[in-house]
Amino acid sequence: MKRGPGRVPVELGLAAAEVAFRLALRRPVVLLEANRSELTDRLVELIWEVYTRYLSSVGDSERELSEQEMKQRLVAANAFFLGVAVLESLYRLDTVARWIVGALDEEELSA
Repeated sequence: MKRGPGRVPVELGLAAAEVAFRLALRRPVVLLEANRSELTDRLVELIWEVYTRYLSSVGDSERELSEQEMKQRLVAANAFFLGVAVLESLYRLDTVARWIVGALDEEELSA
């Protein structure tokens, strides 16, 4: 894979996302061994799990968070945004590949 200024291989992002989700969810998470369709499904599931468990109720609580809870939410936010960035990169790669082989028309590509 070619690298340009400010770009890293998607595999590096996947490895980072795998570690981030493992830390946030405190359980084994495997992304690097999945094929493309499984990978996007897993990423969406992990992003949703982190969001619903840690981030959806950020402003709802009236009590002050402990330092441990705050750290866990920061780890979860990191995993969430890293997962979204990797998912976006995978989607762009898929879109470019479909455009190259002619599977996208101009209207769909410009949307």
